[in-house]
Amino acid sequence: MIILGNIFFKLYPSFLWFNSVGYSELWWFTLSSKIKVFSIFTGAAFLALQTNLWLANRISKKLEAQTETPRFSGPFEFINQLYQNYQQYKAQSAFYDLSAKTHQVVLKLALFVIAIILGFIALASWQEMLNFLNPSSFKLKDPLFVQDISVYIFKLPFLEFLYRWTSLLLFACIGSAGWIYFTRNLLAFIL
Repeated sequence: MIILGNIFFKLYPSFLWFNSVGYSELWWFTLSSKIKVFSIFTGAAFLALQTNLWLANRISKKLEAQTETPRFSGPFEFINQLYQNYQQYKAQSAFYDLSAKTHQVVLKLALFVIAIILGFIALASWQEMLNFLNPSSFKLKDPLFVQDISVYIFKLPFLEFLYRWTSLLLFACIGSAGWIYFTRNLLAFIL
């Protein structure tokens, strides 16, 4: 409620001012552009993160099935009994199944929050995206690369942003996949 109130108190006075000077269409265009950029990048991030989650779950299940039971000897033989007890608990307990489902829900919620954060990062560059989509030529060539100078003004800033944003998304995908492999195959990582 506080967040919606904050958004309202930021947008409504701005709308009133634009409307009073006769530029309400510009205000609506700006707002719709920001919403589109946020929606596109949030959706793309969530889709990439969900695909990564699905793929990591699928691969880690195969790894979990292929991993043989670890055996300890010497003074650490009690770990073998603890591991067997854990495997029996995992096979028989409904709580473990609920815990695994809760883990998946929490993980999906975390991925959704990461996607929203990436959407807000993209929202900060909404003007670069509009410049990229609506360039105009300067009719003047760069002598070194023989490109129209407008490329450096309209296209390059968005491409740099896209590179940084994609790097963040890739980092989030690697982190979430690492978390899945770590939590599912904890003993295989330790040994």
